[in-house]
Amino acid sequence: MLRSKLWLVLLTMLLIVPTVYTAEAQCVPRADWTGRYTVVRGDTLYRIGLRYSLTVTTLAQGNCLPNSNYIYAGQVLRVPSGSTGGPISVYVPATTYAYQYPNGVYLATLLPGTVTAQGRSADTNWIFVRAANLQGWVWSYSLQIDSSLILSLPITNQAGSIDGGTGNQCNQYLSSRLNVGMQARVTPGLPNNLRATASTSGAWIGSLPSGTLMTILSGPQCSGGILWWQVNANGLVGWTGELQAATYWLEPATGGTTGATATINTSFLNVRSAPNASAYILLQVSRGQTFTVVGRRSDNRWLQISANGVIGWVNASYVVAYNVNSVPITA
Repeated sequence: MLRSKLWLVLLTMLLIVPTVYTAEAQCVPRADWTGRYTVVRGDTLYRIGLRYSLTVTTLAQGNCLPNSNYIYAGQVLRVPSGSTGGPISVYVPATTYAYQYPNGVYLATLLPGTVTAQGRSADTNWIFVRAANLQGWVWSYSLQIDSSLILSLPITNQAGSIDGGTGNQCNQYLSSRLNVGMQARVTPGLPNNLRATASTSGAWIGSLPSGTLMTILSGPQCSGGILWWQVNANGLVGWTGELQAATYWLEPATGGTTGATATINTSFLNVRSAPNASAYILLQVSRGQTFTVVGRRSDNRWLQISANGVIGWVNASYVVAYNVNSVPITA
């Protein structure tokens, strides 16, 4: 009897299958990415990825980010080390100045937007940038650029300059919408200055408030990164700017407004410098905001809108658009 009980106990022990606990796989950041990038306000994984030739998915997986749409200022991300030393797209968050040399002669004012960093000073305090028809030196602290990216830029002693001559040389980001003989008006926002010559140093004639109508007399001329036209505004004749970088200050007045609008239908939407997903991001807009449509691509898949004084392109799949066929094809 005792022997039977022992056999029963042994048989029970053999039949019990032990529970094996396996450790849950943990995400490990990429150890081979020895570079570091500190997120600044306005950054997106897409913009950061462009700097390192990485997709959003690769960058998120390499940093074990659970949500590729959420990063925050001050967050430190792993990125591949090393650089080709080539140009880098960087953002100017506020109006700043460009100079011919570091601490040198003033060239022009840079408005908020994207510029191309092409080189740096040996002490890293100054960055040599290209924007529209301008190339010059900008104080590094006025740009949204990580210190590791500054070090990756080649040291240069190049002099800043502004492309000379006349014509549409100021339209790297935007194309002129005006011609001699047209009626134009000042876009909503701040007033335009009317000057005696096509230059910010020209004698000031007067101020043209938002909505002021004028006739285009001659031009355009490019000076200081601004595309200038000679106009007659209520009997005042002088020069005023149509555009600079990604901002229009004048718009065609012939025919009035089209009534075309676009309402954002997603949490956040990038406004880009051209009608494609790889173009520079000028700003972000959010759900529920409505903007005027000023242009479109021929297939209507991308719309050109006026957002907070900036003209840029949005993917039509993420907006509710109205009356867009009434606006001209601009791309």
